[in-house]
Amino acid sequence: MSWTDLVREYFPDATDEQVDYILWEKTGFPGFWNIPQDGDTPEACCRKQLQQFKDEIITADRKKREERKEEEARNEQLDNLAKGLESLF
Repeated sequence: MSWTDLVREYFPDATDEQVDYILWEKTGFPGFWNIPQDGDTPEACCRKQLQQFKDEIITADRKKREERKEEEARNEQLDNLAKGLESLF
């Protein structure tokens, strides 16, 4: 298995450019591994780092969705307030 194959296990829809970015910027590739804290082998370290990055993306996505819902709720309240004010005039 190649390093890019390993990245694609965690990010199957990533483009070649995204795979290269993730491998080089979000892991210790090609040789900066945190052994033994992240794993006993370079592959184990890379897997841990890929999972951490994936978790960060998922967390950020959830936060954005929650913020979007809150913004939609605020906008709905403002719209209702505006309609109420319009009915006064």
